[in-house]
Amino acid sequence: PKLAFGLVQRDGGPCGVLAAVQAATLDALMEDDPDVRRWAEDPSRAITGVARTNALVRGLGKILGRAAGSGGVVSVVSGSDDSSFRGFMGSLRQRRCSGAAETQAALRASLPHLQDRCGYGLLSFVLSVVLTRGAERVALDMDDPTCGLIGGYGYCTQDLVNLLMTGRAATNLFDGNMQLDEQTTLKGIVGRSSCGYLTVYEWYRHLKVGSNLKDPYKPIWV
Repeated sequence: PKLAFGLVQRDGGPCGVLAAVQAATLDALMEDDPDVRRWAEDPSRAITGVARTNALVRGLGKILGRAAGSGGVVSVVSGSDDSSFRGFMGSLRQRRCSGAAETQAALRASLPHLQDRCGYGLLSFVLSVVLTRGAERVALDMDDPTCGLIGGYGYCTQDLVNLLMTGRAATNLFDGNMQLDEQTTLKGIVGRSSCGYLTVYEWYRHLKVGSNLKDPYKPIWV
């Protein structure tokens, strides 16, 4: 593809993760060069390989930073790609980072693993986000943690997409939380997001997207 700033999905399943990472990468590119029209019209000239790599690293760091929260510690997970899935899980190692600079350095060191087309880099990054947020906090973010973060056919649940985009694994897209009854609270988006989210399912009236996602700080929507 000629789109110099786009991530390429070659197989089904991880679209939710890639879309959130794409949004964060664009966010980083716009910080470096706010003249979007210039580099969008001729990205192959305006965006160098170095700029693209830097934006990816910073975008991944933004996602982890949101999951960590103010003053939180980031976990960067990596493993071996030269093995079975069981071997990959057994090879996992975790690096704990404080601050954006240390996080970006760890991510840059892990790029060969994260970008291996046949490897487990995407899984490593999802594990990094979950461990950064903390498994217990992720469960508390969700309406029903028994549903998990991976749905049918290996697709992301909305909880995982929201975790990547906002730092919290909320199940819903409306603003704030909704008290259904004395025992049940439906979890939504508690603050205005950096990048936004839109879905055709709202047009079908299957769900409600709140202004925290419709009106993000940056003009970027998943």
